[in-house]
Amino acid sequence: MTRSLYARYAWLALAALLAASCQRTLITISTPTPIGAVGTPAVERFAVLSEFSGAVETRTSAGADWEPARLQQVLAEGSELRTGPASRATMLLTEGTKLYLAEDSEFTFGLLNPHLDSLLTAIKLKSGLVWVLMNGGALDVETPFGTATARGAYLSVEYFPDNRTVNVTCLEGVCGFGSILVPAGYKLPDAADNTAPQPMSFEDYGVWGLNVPESTQLAYLGTQPGVLETATAPVVATATGTAVPTTAAPTESPPPADTATPLPSPPTPVPPTGTPTAVPPTAPPTAVPPSPTQPVILPTVARPTFTPRPAYAILGQHIVQAGETLFCIGRGYGVSPTDIAAANNMSTAATLRSGQRLDIPDAPWRTISPGPVCATQFLSPYPGLAAPTATSAATVTPAGPPLAVSFGILCVGDNCDSREGIYTLRVEALVSGGVAPFQYSPAQVQQLDFPHCTTGTGTVTVTSADNQIVTKTWSYEDPSCR
Repeated sequence: MTRSLYARYAWLALAALLAASCQRTLITISTPTPIGAVGTPAVERFAVLSEFSGAVETRTSAGADWEPARLQQVLAEGSELRTGPASRATMLLTEGTKLYLAEDSEFTFGLLNPHLDSLLTAIKLKSGLVWVLMNGGALDVETPFGTATARGAYLSVEYFPDNRTVNVTCLEGVCGFGSILVPAGYKLPDAADNTAPQPMSFEDYGVWGLNVPESTQLAYLGTQPGVLETATAPVVATATGTAVPTTAAPTESPPPADTATPLPSPPTPVPPTGTPTAVPPTAPPTAVPPSPTQPVILPTVARPTFTPRPAYAILGQHIVQAGETLFCIGRGYGVSPTDIAAANNMSTAATLRSGQRLDIPDAPWRTISPGPVCATQFLSPYPGLAAPTATSAATVTPAGPPLAVSFGILCVGDNCDSREGIYTLRVEALVSGGVAPFQYSPAQVQQLDFPHCTTGTGTVTVTSADNQIVTKTWSYEDPSCR
């Protein structure tokens, strides 16, 4: 189901959720009940396919065959899952974190720490839309254009390979994309080319309500000032599958929650333009708008089949040298190590053999982590980190004083004293000790935008020529909101 189709049903879903939320006296984030550890005692943490509908398939690694999914199927690191048209899947991690996967979506568990002492998870979203409901730990959603992060958050990430677009929303908690903070109730559309989060619209809250049952308890957020101003009259489908615009305004009372019927995947409705008119149905009966209390019934959709997905193109081949790793090689070519592992049917933790031949896929690594860099063997179209030359490798750099990092932070622009809109910070990393030259990740000087009355924060890693590495976090409290 495309985002536009979700959006057209957003208003109805949020209206039903608001009716349900009005019966509550306490609004909190609902967390799923953790599942108990099963199987091999050494494995304390894993993922289980708790629910699914339609055509859902899994495989144990990138080189394995796709197989039909099974209820309560256990997935480990390196496993992949995909959904077909009009299909859904729900993954439940041991600690209670949930992942909802929309139709026509595919992701890989790039990292799933098997021990409960460190709840670290990273998934690679190859296409489609995933909703993340955190219950402790840290979870990253990797895309070809950057990594979305969730810490105690309700996060959604949407990636369209065809037009190479990434969209991020943060319903609750702490979210981010690369070095950009996305506060609760904000979204980052076109995240690869956008550094300014925007408040979520009425439509965005409705999409959450339509697809994530736990968001019922947060339905009141859709009534906040500025959100209802973005509401538009929705278009719904009648029992014959015809799109009919509703006449109820966003402020009118929604149908009672106990009479609402869950909507299956609907046919594509037609948005209203000018004076709403019903689109003639394929079947002869005339479409009639449903009454406010009558549930909408949609036709049954036949079980779909999969369309094969194209594999990454191969940029070239790399002959492994002694001591090299996938991450070291990826830093040199600017290519994601997760994708290198997938292209060669192995895990990211695999030990490489000297002389082993690796395919390097066309999959850019947008936010490269600092660390050792391997010498490249062909020219990559992506900017990797510079590998040490043979001469510099033979020269031992004397150790300097202990490396220390501080920050110069300044609010710039004309909107620093306001309490509304966005304020801009200029952050410069200041270094003492160590030996020059220094490498900064993501940069020595950054200009970042944050919503007013939100504390700006970020992290910078500095590496000196004598191999000292310091990672430090900065923060800035908006003085206009004290």
